[in-house]
Amino acid sequence: TYNGERLSLPSVYNDSLAGAYFPNTAIPHYVWISPEQRVLAITGPDELTAANIEAVIAGRVTAFYGLHLMDFFASDKPLFVEGNAGDGEGIQYRSTLSSYIPGMGSLTHTTRGADMLVRQYKMINSPLLQLITRAYNYHGRADRILFYVNDSIKNCMLPVTDRAVKANSYSYELITPPISSKALSAAISKDVERWFELAGKYEEQETPVYILTVDTILLQRYKSAGGKLIDHLNDADSSYIINGSLASVSAYMNERMDRYVIQQDSIGYQFTISLPPRPGNNCQPFIAALAGMGITLSPATRPVKRFIIYQLPKQL
Repeated sequence: TYNGERLSLPSVYNDSLAGAYFPNTAIPHYVWISPEQRVLAITGPDELTAANIEAVIAGRVTAFYGLHLMDFFASDKPLFVEGNAGDGEGIQYRSTLSSYIPGMGSLTHTTRGADMLVRQYKMINSPLLQLITRAYNYHGRADRILFYVNDSIKNCMLPVTDRAVKANSYSYELITPPISSKALSAAISKDVERWFELAGKYEEQETPVYILTVDTILLQRYKSAGGKLIDHLNDADSSYIINGSLASVSAYMNERMDRYVIQQDSIGYQFTISLPPRPGNNCQPFIAALAGMGITLSPATRPVKRFIIYQLPKQL
């Protein structure tokens, strides 16, 4: 009985007509039919609950939202695309790679929970090289990367035309249970290795550098009284720093010079200086101007940790 009403539950066994209307490949196999004799869903045993039975009898069709998805499921289409198997609300883990998306800009977005762990990560229309350097947390200049790859692959990572940039840009998304930033990088690197057969590593190699030393007498003339740092070293028109440190100037030159800059000396005070125009291919005028202020850059060779991109063996 249900709400005091006696219900009739007729049974049919080995009926060919029922089998033709409701073919099945698994047992048990349930067909839900409304009081108006409309098929609501074809399900497995998990949906056979008291709550769902009561909802159907009461005419609350919303209780069956999503249970009919097998009727429209296309096994050759991706899950959740155009509603194939639902809207993907229950995704636990997924990494997706697509080609360049016309009509979208380039962006990177991280979704974190209250615990600051990563739930989702997106890189939209990102060049291949950017995807690889993100995977291995390389933040330096592209011209300081060592490429142990063939020329065709290197050209894909260093495109020179707008068309080539788009052809070698990708959109990447990772949906994951909560993970740390370190685990996120590991997940991205595994995807890069699997999809592109490329990997990155850091390795010390003998490298041409400049050794930064200081003439304390000359540099003393630029000593400041101390105070708030005002850093305009990256300004295009006028490059200067007020109340700066030797470390900040060294870091600036390390990014701008044709060689790595290794700071050998240190000082215990702040200073204010104006720098010559940014060094281009010819760094000698810049080096000479710095020497007049008491900052010397001497060519040398030292072991430097370099970022290397290399090819993996092809997967069969």
